[in-house]
Amino acid sequence: METKRDKIYDLFKTSSCTKQDVFQVTGEVFDEIKSVLQNIAEEYAKHVGEVDERVKIEYSSESPYRAQIQFGGDLLVFQMHTNVFSFEKEHHIWKTSYVKEDESRVYCGIINVYNFLADSFKFGRLNDAGYLVSRLFVNREKHFFVEGKKELNYLFNNFVDGKLTHEVMTDIIESSILYAIKFELQTPPFANMERISVNQMNQLSQNNNLGTDKQLGFRLKGNINME
Repeated sequence: METKRDKIYDLFKTSSCTKQDVFQVTGEVFDEIKSVLQNIAEEYAKHVGEVDERVKIEYSSESPYRAQIQFGGDLLVFQMHTNVFSFEKEHHIWKTSYVKEDESRVYCGIINVYNFLADSFKFGRLNDAGYLVSRLFVNREKHFFVEGKKELNYLFNNFVDGKLTHEVMTDIIESSILYAIKFELQTPPFANMERISVNQMNQLSQNNNLGTDKQLGFRLKGNINME
């Protein structure tokens, strides 16, 4: 008869060890993504620099789990989550023959891609918002799929057959860049900006009370819903 301890040992084998494998593979994938980002930044910088030296193309990495690329006024931040995830039973991934054959394949690491305005970081505007452009799910066998905006939501969704390669990573990154460039900063309605206090005006110059994002353009904290 199987004891509780036997069940715990089995869970360590099927769950905990698998999650360690997934975390390791996700880390390797993220390191390669960093390399791809750096190469893209160098290539784009050379090409764009010949057209307009004012347009900044730059790669940087501030931690093992974060990297970013700036292109003009946009910034894409790539962030690797340090946990491993499964999916709710209603998720389509459970219906695939690939997962039915081995349920441990369902465990995935996540790499999120966020779009910010470059000036938000340059000027320390802590109220500014960024938007999730896409998130990459990868398992221990490097099978993957992407959830994201526009074409990012359907170009890379073959979890059964899709495997991450250098070329695929490049395609995902360039698709994310393309989406961010097309997602323009928009002017907010005039009525939302027509009243401002002396205190808010003083704070604007210090970038403490001005929230900016692409969807709302720029907005005054506390005045978003002004009639």
